[in-house]
Amino acid sequence: TGMVCDHECQTKCTRINYDNSLLIREIKRFASENKNQPDTISVLPANGLKVAIIGAGPAGLSCGYFLAKAGFEVNIYEAKNSAGGMVTSAIPPFRLTKNSYEDDIKRIESAGVKINYNYKVTAKVFGGLKEKSDYIFLAAGAQQAKKIFTKGAENTGVLNPLYFLDAVRHGRQPNLGKNVAIMGGGNTAMDVARTVFRILKEDGKVTVIYRRTKAEMPAEYEEVKALLDEGIEVMELTDILEFKASNGSITSALCCKMKLGEKDASGRRRPVKIEGSEFELPFDTIIPAIGQDLAIDFISAEMLKTRANSFETQIDNIYIGGDAARGAATLIKAIADGRKTAAEIINKAKTEKGIAFERDRKVVTAKDLRLKKTVRQYGIPAPETDLLQRKNFNVVNKSLTKEEAITEASRCLLCDELCDICTTVCPNAANYAYEIEPVSFLLQKAVATNDGFVYEADKLFEVKQPNQILNIGNWCNECGNCATFCPTSGAPYIDKPKFYFTEEELNSEESGYTIVKNKGADTLLQKVGKTIFELTRVNGHYIYKTNKFEAKLDAKNFALLDFKSNEKATFTFENAAKMSLLLEGAKNLYV
Repeated sequence: TGMVCDHECQTKCTRINYDNSLLIREIKRFASENKNQPDTISVLPANGLKVAIIGAGPAGLSCGYFLAKAGFEVNIYEAKNSAGGMVTSAIPPFRLTKNSYEDDIKRIESAGVKINYNYKVTAKVFGGLKEKSDYIFLAAGAQQAKKIFTKGAENTGVLNPLYFLDAVRHGRQPNLGKNVAIMGGGNTAMDVARTVFRILKEDGKVTVIYRRTKAEMPAEYEEVKALLDEGIEVMELTDILEFKASNGSITSALCCKMKLGEKDASGRRRPVKIEGSEFELPFDTIIPAIGQDLAIDFISAEMLKTRANSFETQIDNIYIGGDAARGAATLIKAIADGRKTAAEIINKAKTEKGIAFERDRKVVTAKDLRLKKTVRQYGIPAPETDLLQRKNFNVVNKSLTKEEAITEASRCLLCDELCDICTTVCPNAANYAYEIEPVSFLLQKAVATNDGFVYEADKLFEVKQPNQILNIGNWCNECGNCATFCPTSGAPYIDKPKFYFTEEELNSEESGYTIVKNKGADTLLQKVGKTIFELTRVNGHYIYKTNKFEAKLDAKNFALLDFKSNEKATFTFENAAKMSLLLEGAKNLYV
């Protein structure tokens, strides 16, 4: 990720509010390239759960790494004889060195992940994996180039883009002739065009032909910019109607001009052919890079659809992510899908199997972090190879020097430890920061029986972050400023608990919270529609009630001490646990 991440994080870096974005990707690369001792991977004890991962690409490797660190037994099944997927076969060497991904794979294996090579998963094999695994993650990717049906596509000189990139990546350069056309506007098309540019002689020419305009290209901005900086022509609003050939070899392309019509399902305006605009261009090689297809044929597409806000498919305990789920996308999206899927599996294991996953968390004082935000310090631009020195496969993006890396890293505001941006950009001071003690305990639920209620285990309740935010409804005019500046794309004025100063003000709203004094004890009221939830701390316990029930809960571990209700139902107490943290954290608002 230090070399080829599309670094969308930098567009949301809090430093932008002060000066300019931190070079997050370049700092990661420096750290990776300059480590002076072997990696030591912290791994939790084995938990007895097994995970099978299909595909050793970025999504599968990422998921396996985080699960292995959490104590799972992880086996990855890879159809090829090497790991890395599209990373090791399709990303050109001028963007990514061999050492960088080989080091990553070794690190993942050292965490305990076992990669089984030359292991093609069929329907029968998949059935066997289901029998012996607790969870399965489908990460086979989209490694098949979309078939093109343009007339003449069968002729010599029409190349598969993925085969082409793989050949060059492994030192085999095909004879392309003098004039080369690339069809498409995605990241693969950009990589193919920039690779061809480096292969062709000085009198050769590479042209990208795209049906829409550069503004509609799905490729990452940085990739399009690099392409244009290197002088590669993009022929916009153009399509190829036919690959012309002589004696079975490509000689030219019959093209036409396009215009943009109504928007299609992707939200982009649909390209429409302009009648009578045909023209011919000479080409020796044409490489269509118009997309990629899923490489999973042992489960129906219908069953692969994911559940709402989840990576889990329609089959219990089977997950899907990366290109296999979203189609051809960026490396970092695949890695993120793997990490998020691992987190989802871990959380499911916590809930269903009662397994705890504990790690230490370093907490920096809020005062130090707030002071750090008072200093403006501009950073340097990311170093790159000179444009006149790019007719080779040397890496374009250069590494930082030690001095540059230290200076740049020192600019980080540690937003993961303390953000608070919404409290500083609100013109009305409506967002309020407070601290809580992190908690972790197993909640109980009250289940109705013929003889009353029994208490059963429910779910693990955890809040690890001490720094929290609430919104003061009396002062918030919902201007949205906090949403504009939120580095995690949140909307604090909507997402955060909304507090009102008095019970009367709360009653005039649809929902929210307030604290009232109740005979010396603090009581938190929550309104949800017409229902009022009430939580009061009395000595070493909480009283949690509505007009339907009343519960007595231990303040230390939230164990049920007593419960009363006239309704025969099941009652849960996650909301009460959240309210307890709000009650403690918001007290100072009412002093």
